[in-house]
Amino acid sequence: HGIVVDQLGNSYTIGTFYRYANHGSQSDNKLIFGSHDISTSDAGTGHLYLSKISTNGEWLWAKQFGDSTGSGSQAVDLSQGLHISIDSNKIYASAVFDGTLSFYDSNIQDLTSTISDNIMFASLDFQGNWILATSFGGSSHGDSITSVSMLNEDLISILGWSTCYSSCTMQFGDLQISATSPQSFLLVIDKLDFQ
Repeated sequence: HGIVVDQLGNSYTIGTFYRYANHGSQSDNKLIFGSHDISTSDAGTGHLYLSKISTNGEWLWAKQFGDSTGSGSQAVDLSQGLHISIDSNKIYASAVFDGTLSFYDSNIQDLTSTISDNIMFASLDFQGNWILATSFGGSSHGDSITSVSMLNEDLISILGWSTCYSSCTMQFGDLQISATSPQSFLLVIDKLDFQ
């Protein structure tokens, strides 16, 4: 779904997988990145991954995250909101999720959506360690992200939309927007909030 390259030529990817997906292996529940593998036992449920590849093509790490309690057979809405960006020292990832988004890491708290299809935005260091993750979005129907851009060394912009067909509220931290119909939004985040 996405790939970015840092100043040293390392590549970072974000994508999706299901049980029975293969990447260089015939294993029925593993996605293999060289000597790094991630797996799922949740048949039919979508999961997400991030990975890093060196300039000589070596897989350096792979991280799994995904939705463990979504209401549908495809708990993570894999068609929308999946983005990856980098700056000089961090990776930023976004996804749309429904239910509980698990990071499979005791150092970061899992996220729970307020309604179907909320938005996750997270930061990692270049070694693949989660730094911070947050969720935001509306109180009705679903949300998605269209793009994530680095405005400068201090600010990130997130462009997206919220589907609303009656009275609903979009919550972005302390900011709140009320709407009665589908709305686009432009959110600007200070990178200091994700250190």
